[in-house]
Amino acid sequence: PVAPPIVEPLPVAPPTAELVPVAPPTAELVPVAPPTATPVPAAPPNKASSDSRAVTTAVAPTTAQDGTPEQVDPEWFGHWVQESVENDKLEEIMKAEGVLWVVRKVMLKLIRSCEIERASNGGAVVKTPVPMLGTVAFPVAPSEPLAEEKILSVFGAKVRTRTYFEDGKLVQHVVKSIPGKQQLTSLIVNELDKASCPVNTKIITTNNETHGVYKCVSGRKL
Repeated sequence: PVAPPIVEPLPVAPPTAELVPVAPPTAELVPVAPPTATPVPAAPPNKASSDSRAVTTAVAPTTAQDGTPEQVDPEWFGHWVQESVENDKLEEIMKAEGVLWVVRKVMLKLIRSCEIERASNGGAVVKTPVPMLGTVAFPVAPSEPLAEEKILSVFGAKVRTRTYFEDGKLVQHVVKSIPGKQQLTSLIVNELDKASCPVNTKIITTNNETHGVYKCVSGRKL
């Protein structure tokens, strides 16, 4: 008998497991509330302690960052005429300066005047008659560091003037140089006087000269 053929079984490949990609876990974002600003309470406004018309010195003008004046007491504005002057002290000062007798007598009879007007920038300007030059305008700076120097030539003398407000007063610093003579300095301080006569404000002028001090009073010409 013939042995039956041996059938060798074919190897069967084991089943392969299909890998399914797994998405990575996502982190859940938690919204954060924006920071809240705590309001700062405003300081209460200061209450004025006195009436501005009850003081002798005028309110000083304040200045902006660019130096322009923001406030000038309106009592300054007007046409001012000299009402009285300490002539005895003025003559002694002129003697010490070497002023001739004839010139002294003329100067003592002069009635000084000026016009103080509001400038285009909101400040003030002083217009004063000057011999041989007519009316000259002197802009008033809100403070001394901002004051510009105005240079004039009067009777052969070089006159340099700076005009400004200081502590509510209108100040003029004048330096007069005469060839061959001593240099003269004047510090002219003008102050509004409201207390002595509230209905008719005066200007009290203190002239601090190189050789002495004298005062004069001016009233507003209506």
